[in-house]
Amino acid sequence: MTRKSKFIGEGTLPSPVFEDKYQKEFISYFFNKSLERKKEVEFVYKSNDIPPSVGMRDLENGILTETAYDVWMTDMDMTVPPDFPTHGWFYREDIPLRSTNELVDMLMDVISKNGILLLNIPPKSDGTFPTEVIKNLTQMGNWLEKNGEAVYNTAPWFVYGEGPTDIDEGNYTYHHNNHFAQVQYTKEDIRFTVNGNYLYASCLGKPDGDLLIKSLNSSFKLREGDIQKIVHLGTGKTLQFSHDEKGLNLKLNDVTLDESANVFKITLN
Repeated sequence: MTRKSKFIGEGTLPSPVFEDKYQKEFISYFFNKSLERKKEVEFVYKSNDIPPSVGMRDLENGILTETAYDVWMTDMDMTVPPDFPTHGWFYREDIPLRSTNELVDMLMDVISKNGILLLNIPPKSDGTFPTEVIKNLTQMGNWLEKNGEAVYNTAPWFVYGEGPTDIDEGNYTYHHNNHFAQVQYTKEDIRFTVNGNYLYASCLGKPDGDLLIKSLNSSFKLREGDIQKIVHLGTGKTLQFSHDEKGLNLKLNDVTLDESANVFKITLN
C-alpha cells in the first residue's frame, strides 16, 4: 500500500495494480504504436500509478493545491451530486449543476497551476443536452470569447495567484476534493497566466471598487517601471493604476465589470 508514492505497509488484500514488467510492456507498446502511426498521444493515469514524466496525472473531480511542474489534468463533472452513491456522469433531474461562474473560476485556477480542465458535459438518456447545461456552456463560451487570450496559448506564472481560498488536499491524492463543489472561490482570489510580455491577472469575481493585487507589489517580482499598460479584457478599457510596495492598485470606478471572473491584461516592459 502506498500514500503519495511512499510505501506505508502491506494491505489486507493483494494490491490491484499491474506488475511492473506488464506495465512497461503495455506503455511501451502504446507509445511505439503511436510513433509507427505518426499519431500524437498522451498516456493519462491516476494517483501514483507510473513513474514521473511517463504520462499525465489525472485527478477525478479534484484540484491541486499548488502549481505542479508536470502538466496534469482534472476530469470535472458539471453535476454536483449530494453523495457518492448518487454520482453519475450523466444528467438527472433535481441534481444541481455547477454554475457558469464556478466553471470559469475552476478553469482559471486549474490552468494557473499548470493543469488542464477536462469537463464532463452530462447528456440525457436520449443523447441530447438539457436546456440548463446548454445555457451554462453558452455563457462560459461568451466569457471565453472576451477573455480567451488569458487561457489559450498561455503558461503558468511562477506563482499561481493569491487570495483566501485554500483547497483541502482530500484523500491524500487530491481525487474528489471538489466532487461536491467544496471549493468556492471569492473576489479576493487572483490567478495568473502569462504569454510572452503579457501577464494576465484573473480576479475570480466582481471586485468592490478598486482592486489591489498584493503579490504584484514593487518589492517582489515586478519593480517600478516594469508595467507599461493594463487593459480590462471584458470591456477593452485601458486602466489607470498605481504600483508601489503595497501592491498593484487598479482603478475600476468607471469600468463595467463582469459578474464572473474579471481578467486584466498587464503589458510588461
